[in-house]
Amino acid sequence: MLEGIRAFFQRTADPPTPGDATTPAATPDAATQKLRIAACALLLELAHADDHFSDDERRHVEETIGRHFDLPTETARELIELADAERRV
Repeated sequence: MLEGIRAFFQRTADPPTPGDATTPAATPDAATQKLRIAACALLLELAHADDHFSDDERRHVEETIGRHFDLPTETARELIELADAERRV
């Protein structure tokens, strides 16, 4: 599990490659989004540690992400979906 977390953070910390159309521009907004996805992915990884992710855990992650980053519920849910996809890579 720790190696997966380390690899995830390495991927999100890598600077964009010039001319790489798949890499977002290195703007504060892109950096903020990467931080949010990384924090959310870490929470999801912890929630999945026991191989069970309950509705209560999902709600807790949504509320925590929403409160910490001052996001509406729908945006927090979208962030969780993005983070979950990154976490599974």
